[in-house]
Amino acid sequence: MKFHSLFGAALLPVAFIGCTPSSGPYNSPAYDPFVNRVAGECALVTVGSMTVGQILSSPDKAYFVDITTRFGNGQLLEADYLKAMASKYGTTPESLGFICITQQKFYKEYPGNPYEDNP
Repeated sequence: MKFHSLFGAALLPVAFIGCTPSSGPYNSPAYDPFVNRVAGECALVTVGSMTVGQILSSPDKAYFVDITTRFGNGQLLEADYLKAMASKYGTTPESLGFICITQQKFYKEYPGNPYEDNP
């Protein structure tokens, strides 16, 4: 009887670790600052057949968050970002959603903006 109690007590912290907001990179509503900016400003704009808000609420949001984070951090050129996203979401780089997203990159008020002028 003591063995079961000790075993259960030892597994309890492990069970809760998987439930924390930081247990996966896309489980928290607080993404990368750039993705947060995109989520706030572009949520109702369409990318293909879905809005940005619908993409971020879908189980298949990992690709969007990953590629958009890389774009926002300067790891992807705009042309490469647009090509990858247009292919994934079956639309053109001129989609209103992509226009909205790319405009957010140069908005100076999101925290950690690598393009913000430093005094």
